[in-house]
Amino acid sequence: MALKAQLSTQQGIQAKTVAIAPSQSLLDLNDIDSSNLDDGAVMIYDLSSQKFVLTQEVKNPNTKIIGGSF
Repeated sequence: MALKAQLSTQQGIQAKTVAIAPSQSLLDLNDIDSSNLDDGAVMIYDLSSQKFVLTQEVKNPNTKIIGGSF
């Protein structure tokens, strides 16, 4: 498949349409379980529910937090 294009210099480019979406929150998404939302909570993906869950405790042995070398 070949693509052909022609580029030229152009002055004064203007947008024809400007759309501003309303502000949204992570909690508006369908795949986030916020039932345990509290101060200090972190978001972790739960494969069994196929959702991101908010929790204050990380109990999954598959989770590794690597902070780098110092």
